[in-house]
Formats: sequence, structure tokens, C-alpha cells
Amino acid sequence: MIQQHEGENIEFVFLCLGVDKNQWEQIIHSISMQGTQYFTENQDEISTLMRGFQIHGLPFYALANQQGYIIETGHYLRPMSPVTLAKINDLLHEQQ
Repeated sequence: MIQQHEGENIEFVFLCLGVDKNQWEQIIHSISMQGTQYFTENQDEISTLMRGFQIHGLPFYALANQQGYIIETGHYLRPMSPVTLAKINDLLHEQQ
């Protein structure tokens, strides 16, 4: 999905909460993960992020607009799903 939207005004952000850092780094490198990565093992940060984003389970997906406001969240926003792609396309066209 990142490659599909290359050159567009879109940022992909990935949060990794509470797994082993070495395992996370291996996965990131093995799949050449692009986008912005944020990792924390700190339980206070994890709790704050989960409350702030209203995360009730993982994986968790969210869409934010150009102003940084989260406009939609849900497990159904999986990468490359037709629903997700349509919503991203709508957001990109709102920005024009």
C-alpha cells in the first residue's frame, strides 16, 4: 500500500507496543518496512497510547486527515482492503 501511494501526500505510521525490540527490528528489516516506525516497551507509554487512540485490540488501524485528526478507526481498515483504499482515496481528494 505504501508503494501504491508513493509520491502522494500520505504518511504511514506504525506503532509497535510491547514486543521484544530485537524481534521487532528483525521483522522491520526482513520486510524492508517503510513509513514512520515508533517502538516502545514502556508500559506507561503503551497505556497512554492505548487510551489516547482508544485501542482495544491488535492489530489496530486508524485514518487521520491532513490536520492530524483521527477520523476513523477499526479492525476492518486492513491494508489493501477495498474499504481502506476507498477511504484513503477520499482523504487524498479532500486535500486537493
